Amino acid sequence: MTDQGESTKSDEEIFQRDVAWIREADIIVAEVTVPSMGVGYELGFGESIGKDVLCLYREKDGRRLSAMIAGNPRFRVQVYQGVDAAVELVKDFIDHRVARKL
Repeated sequence: MTDQGESTKSDEEIFQRDVAWIREADIIVAEVTVPSMGVGYELGFGESIGKDVLCLYREKDGRRLSAMIAGNPRFRVQVYQGVDAAVELVKDFIDHRVARKL
């Protein structure tokens, strides 16, 4: 799939595309270190339609993760340091989901 870039799409087109991606996804993996209203919306939407959600959080400068994410029992929140650790956490999340489905 080739994406033409955000600048050629209207806000509604981006919204519709992103909602379609979430609906089609088997899981949602989000990097939540930096607060984002868009990511928060996507996580809430994904949760509302029953998606399994992994939130990756990198601790830095004493910043705390939003309680709306950290306290949500439907989200699996994992703290990581570095890309290699994040990749392993995603692999483990997928493996756990596959094992649960068997």
